[in-house]
Amino acid sequence: MILAIVQSSSILAIALISVAFMRRRSAAARHAVLTVGLFGSLAAPLVGSLLPDLGSIRFAPDGLYARIQDQAELLENHDPDRTSVKSNGASPSAEPSQASAAMSFWVWLAGIGVAAAVLLAAIGRILWMTSRSEPLRDARWLSAASGVSRDLALKRAVRLLKHSGDVLGTLGFVRPRIFLPRDADRWSDERIRIVLTHELAHVQRFDWLVQLLAEIGRAVYWFNPLFWLACRRLRIESEHACDDVVLNAGFDARDYAAHLLEIARELKHSGRMWAPVMSMSRAPNLERRFIAMLNPSLNRRSLTRAALLAICVLGLGVTLPLAAMRAPEELPPLLTAAPKVLTVAHAAPEPETTQPLPPAPKPKPAPMQPVPAQALGDLTGTVSDPSGAVVPGVRLTLTGIDQSFEEAKTDEAGRYEFRGLRDGLYLLSANLPGFVSASRRVEISSGQPVRLNFTLTLGSVAQAVQVSAVGLRAPAPVEPRRIRVGGNVVAARLVSAVKPVYPADARAAGIVGMVNLQGIIGVDGTLTGLRVLSGNRTLTEAAMEAVRQWRYQPTMLNGEPVEVITDIAVEFELVQ
Repeated sequence: MILAIVQSSSILAIALISVAFMRRRSAAARHAVLTVGLFGSLAAPLVGSLLPDLGSIRFAPDGLYARIQDQAELLENHDPDRTSVKSNGASPSAEPSQASAAMSFWVWLAGIGVAAAVLLAAIGRILWMTSRSEPLRDARWLSAASGVSRDLALKRAVRLLKHSGDVLGTLGFVRPRIFLPRDADRWSDERIRIVLTHELAHVQRFDWLVQLLAEIGRAVYWFNPLFWLACRRLRIESEHACDDVVLNAGFDARDYAAHLLEIARELKHSGRMWAPVMSMSRAPNLERRFIAMLNPSLNRRSLTRAALLAICVLGLGVTLPLAAMRAPEELPPLLTAAPKVLTVAHAAPEPETTQPLPPAPKPKPAPMQPVPAQALGDLTGTVSDPSGAVVPGVRLTLTGIDQSFEEAKTDEAGRYEFRGLRDGLYLLSANLPGFVSASRRVEISSGQPVRLNFTLTLGSVAQAVQVSAVGLRAPAPVEPRRIRVGGNVVAARLVSAVKPVYPADARAAGIVGMVNLQGIIGVDGTLTGLRVLSGNRTLTEAAMEAVRQWRYQPTMLNGEPVEVITDIAVEFELVQ
């Protein structure tokens, strides 16, 4: 047992030290090193008997082990009622050591029993969650899941389950499942794509299986702090790696941070699920994730097959020599030798004195020092639009590290203020219909007042048109791509639209699909700068010909017309 502890601890310690020196590497690489170290620490005690003996653990008779054994024998052979221990006396009984070993075994087994009870309770909770969930049939979610799976080259089918509570997380290996909250069907298209990209990245990277093995290893080696540290670091690195996947998919870091913060605030109970459930909005380490995703200098590369193979080879190079080590078959001579003859002299007791000793003077209590109060700081500022004019009625949310938040609104002069803030790092978000949401990090230190001004940008306008015709669909329809939906600018309104005509040759060929266009609504309401984002060439010509004739009511900002970007989605489908 001791040899297994030494082997597993050595491998895990090497993995943790290696990760500490890999700060310039990506989170995916650090997670892979921890995973290989975890597998090695669990496999080394099991495969050691299958490997050739590379050496045994020896104990030098004059080394540290010998000195410790000498002190142990001195304590075992010492009897307060006798002045000496004869050499021909009975040797120290083996019963105390056997009882101690049995006690240690039962304590270890009791710890495993507690951990097994926790795992069984977690399995019951998963079954209960599944029974209270139903398949999500929202077309937006299913279409987005299909597109994200295709982008990530994910071959396994993933079930989307809508839970009756505030739960968001991923679990499962053979048949992975994603639990979604009850109001998920009201989320925006961008948030749906972000959440699915993050959760399906967990499925693609087998994070749930790795975390489950880490939890099992921690249950077996519950007394070893290295396994507790490895479980924690594995979860942290897996979340950072999935954040990198989301950012590499083209999402803006600030928008992603704002969505993640809003999800964490809405789903306060999502982090209470069983530990192996990969929860996207788990509150611990959210601040580190925000700092990492907003740092453009970090390495966000995904792990290549060559790099993964190199990590596995290095892991085998460390694991196999340690697994092949053997404990000595015979105990060292120091353990089997006869007990030494010890002579212990007892000093004569001193006579009792007849006069009582004077009582010791009581120490005077030290005067209490006043505790200085913590300095509180203020956060103030103004919110303006692109023209420089102030914007009243903007809702501002200030969120702290502990997930506590305060809200305020700008007054008629566009000013806002937060008073009496404790020192720490905060995330300030500004939201107003018609404008793009903005988020900024701010730090309150030493009670110093901080002033932070916002400049909001106008959101884009999106239009969608569906063109239907009678015909047969082609066997391989084109999947629609993701489109960006901006703010709802009320003033920008479509007043005249010409519906596209389904091309005859496309209808005969059974071509269907989505055409995504982007243009600029000018100050006179005309559509300029129209360009194609995606779509079939035959369908694109028909969509462009019709959309060029559209007319809008221009967007008004402070009484003046301004230009605004609009996204237009034209869907061509065949009805049988």
